[in-house]
Amino acid sequence: MTWMVGIDTGGTFTDLAAVEPERDRRYVTKVPSTPGSPAEGIREALRSFERDCEATLADITFFAHGTCQFGF
Repeated sequence: MTWMVGIDTGGTFTDLAAVEPERDRRYVTKVPSTPGSPAEGIREALRSFERDCEATLADITFFAHGTCQFGF
């Protein structure tokens, strides 16, 4: 299985969307962001993906990350 994963890190939530085209599977999750350490929110989203999809990080063949965080 090969997955394509996109993650958006925001100020409140970190969103993950994934597709596995070969089996027409889709997965979406939202976890709380961790403004002091944005990587932790990304790790938590990826842990949810691995658990819920019975996949590993090695199954990800494409990864995109975006963010829109403003310090007002």
